[in-house]
Amino acid sequence: MLRVGNKLSLYFREFLRDVSIDKKEEYSLKGYYLLHSEELWGITTNELPKKFSLDNNNVLVTQYNQPIYKQYNPAYIAYYGLINYNRYLETKTNIFLERFLASITWIQSNAISHVHDTIQCQKWTYQFDWENGDSKLLKGWSSSMAQGLISSLLIRGYFYSEDEYLLI
Repeated sequence: MLRVGNKLSLYFREFLRDVSIDKKEEYSLKGYYLLHSEELWGITTNELPKKFSLDNNNVLVTQYNQPIYKQYNPAYIAYYGLINYNRYLETKTNIFLERFLASITWIQSNAISHVHDTIQCQKWTYQFDWENGDSKLLKGWSSSMAQGLISSLLIRGYFYSEDEYLLI
């Protein structure tokens, strides 16, 4: 675990080193998503590699090997929405805004309500089994990375639209 943490720490230090102090002030919950890279997971706002496609609603779909095949990955969808929002802020091009809003719509439609410590919450789960070495996560598993990316997406959606439902 420490080895992974060290690699991530190095990645973020390298990324932040290339962002000037003036530029860092542009990044906030109201705007750009700071830790974005169009190389992360191979997801870009341009041409998508074979592993990804868009459905009829402009939502990112991931092509896994068998037995999983095509699936919606909440982390990837949220990340795709975030990088499209960044691109929209830079260019004001509508296709990027449409993809950002499509990601939000999918996230809203696929939220699972539950109670945690007497507090009503939402979470997003993966609808396929995932094996990694000797470990197997069964359909319905959730990811803290996905929950964080989704939170970032929804907060930016709120600042864009002022729709308070996005904060629930």
